[in-house]
Amino acid sequence: MYQQVYYTSCETGLSGYAGFQVNAATSGTPDEDLRRVEGLSAYEPPRSIGLTPTKEQIRDCPVNLCFEPGERPLLAHVTFTGEDYSGRFGNYFVHALIGDAPFTAPAIELWRSPLWTDRTSREPRLPAVGQPSPGAVTKAAVARLLGSRQGVEHLPALLAAVERALVTEERSVVIYDHDVDGVATWIAAVSYLLPPAMARRMSFTTYQNRPGYSRQHVIGTIPGTDFEPSPAAFESFYLFDFVNGRTSQVPDRPLVDLLARVGVLSAASLWRSAANLGDGTEEDLDAWLPVVLAARVLAGEPLSPADVGSVLGWLETTVGRLPARHVERLGEAVLRTGGRPEADLSRLAAVAATADAGALLERLEVALVDLQIRGDGEDAGPLRTPGGRDHATRLYHRHLANDNLAELARLLRLAAAHQIGVDPRLLIERGRQRVGPGLFTEPVPEAVRVLLTQPRVLEGVLDFLTAQPLERQIEVFSGARAGILTDQDVAGRPPLRRARRLAAARAGRADRVETALRLGEGRLDEDLMNAVWPDGPAPDEARRLLREGKDTVFPESWLARLAGEKADLSKATEERFALIAAARVDTPLSGAIATRVTRLNRAVELRRSFKEGKAEKRHEIFQKLAGDYEDGPIHDYLVELLPRLMVGLEPKHLLRVLVNAPLSLRGHYLQHVRTLLGKPGDAAYRAAATVFAVAVAAEHGRYRTLGEDLEKLLVERLKPWNQRAQQHVGRTLKRLDARAFEQYEPWLDDAVRDRRRLRWFRRT
Repeated sequence: MYQQVYYTSCETGLSGYAGFQVNAATSGTPDEDLRRVEGLSAYEPPRSIGLTPTKEQIRDCPVNLCFEPGERPLLAHVTFTGEDYSGRFGNYFVHALIGDAPFTAPAIELWRSPLWTDRTSREPRLPAVGQPSPGAVTKAAVARLLGSRQGVEHLPALLAAVERALVTEERSVVIYDHDVDGVATWIAAVSYLLPPAMARRMSFTTYQNRPGYSRQHVIGTIPGTDFEPSPAAFESFYLFDFVNGRTSQVPDRPLVDLLARVGVLSAASLWRSAANLGDGTEEDLDAWLPVVLAARVLAGEPLSPADVGSVLGWLETTVGRLPARHVERLGEAVLRTGGRPEADLSRLAAVAATADAGALLERLEVALVDLQIRGDGEDAGPLRTPGGRDHATRLYHRHLANDNLAELARLLRLAAAHQIGVDPRLLIERGRQRVGPGLFTEPVPEAVRVLLTQPRVLEGVLDFLTAQPLERQIEVFSGARAGILTDQDVAGRPPLRRARRLAAARAGRADRVETALRLGEGRLDEDLMNAVWPDGPAPDEARRLLREGKDTVFPESWLARLAGEKADLSKATEERFALIAAARVDTPLSGAIATRVTRLNRAVELRRSFKEGKAEKRHEIFQKLAGDYEDGPIHDYLVELLPRLMVGLEPKHLLRVLVNAPLSLRGHYLQHVRTLLGKPGDAAYRAAATVFAVAVAAEHGRYRTLGEDLEKLLVERLKPWNQRAQQHVGRTLKRLDARAFEQYEPWLDDAVRDRRRLRWFRRT
């Protein structure tokens, strides 16, 4: 039921005095509602009628149908009546209906209803009204008018603007049309097209002389009023100027184009279907978008590819309350859009699984497997349906024949995600034929490391490696490959465990002697020793082998290396040949090696005698060693040895050696002394004193070039020394050669400390 209220300027009414007041009202109408009528329905006629309008002008003044929604909605029909009872101009009549519940039909349908009156009542009490008679607005009439109305292309924007006004309450919508019937048509179109609950919240007024004074969501006005569609008005309101064909810029909103296409005749059916799918929390068009799209799909309409994401997101949140048949149909609609990315199909598959939509899920899994095997499969998960699993198994069997390692790794990772077991024989074959050889690629592809985590692939790889030569096996455990296969991986493959230990020993990651003894169980044969030491052992390792091994026999190739046949001799030369002497050999050494070993052993023995002998004896021994210096089998050894021994000769013997020595040996000696004099110390003091004595003797004995070379060397090396170190040389020289010592201090002051003159010896 609706309570009625008349409000106008009259002589008698509920106030008890003449003037603007409630003329009559339904009994029990609350005073608050009466005040709402008074505040809502003020009326200003268009200024175009002037101050003395005719009756026709008054009759043609625009009607304002004004609606305020709420728990007690108010709909007021306001007409201009001209003069009041006293002849005063500016009177208007308000006939209002106040409902005790929200209207079930759009309030705009009462536009031009025969219910409305503009005559005062003699009785102060008005009857309540049941269902009011509809007016000129019907869906059919609105559809017909929109079909021929100018500006209908702006209808989607009008819907978007009204939705924004309802949701944000920031800007009202102003409809500026040729007449108020046009305004009512637009309001009716919006009322029919927007969601019914949203439309019921829309307040409107079909006419305002000054829209800025109105608080309604939608405000109508016409030409001839105080309103002008100025640039400021387009910014202040969502202004739709249907007179001049202009509108404000309106934010894009979902659904508005679709709703405009659906039209007022079909919108109600669409919204009923959507309401059955929705959960009642939809407040704006964003929330309604997926619901409406789903309702259209269930009504047989196709789904646009651009709308798939919206529908999918909605399905994920509502699947628990949707019947499986709805999920099936919506899922099929998604599939029919074609070319869906993997992520969309994965999401839809999860929805289908939750809804127990088995047929849809199987189709989706088949499509997903096809996509994922061709792509990267990042969203892959377990396959639930027999059809999906069978399809995947067939594809894996075919695609795993691919020789691309990265692709093999990707496919196996994908099969694991799908929880599909691949034929073990196929995996072993791939390990043998493709992954194993891939270990020898530089660098080893990351895919190989991934593939080795597959037990059957690893089995095939180990089969391949076991069949390789030892050096190839060692290679796979060396360098950058060292950590690819672990002890656990090769635990059941003794040849590969052996190769792994050999590789660790060669690389210094394990003790080589200990490794060799363990692998040979204490006995070392030539193959094992060459496997551990391809280039021969270091002397300390050779000693350990002789000491710790059982009847260790060195290969001849080792003796050749130890004898320096293929490598320069180092400071450990003597130690090497002590090892050669101690080593057992099963066969006689070849001629060149035998000669070299014999001469070297003799040289080692002579050096030992040199250290123990006296001056004359030392000189004699040195001469024997020097005989093998040029073109001898141990020349390279003597290059290292002789300069060191020359430092231990007496000056008179050293002079004879230097005078008669080849220039290359003299050069090696000078370089050795230069190095020795690099830092003060007992050995350096002895060497400097000897060189000084020899230099003096050379200058006096007509060997001036030699003397000059020695003097220059002394000046160069002694000059950086401090005075105390220089004096140490003098004390050593005094014990070594008293006559040479007499010249040392003067020479030191003149040639070293001041460096005024060289060749001082010849002047004294």
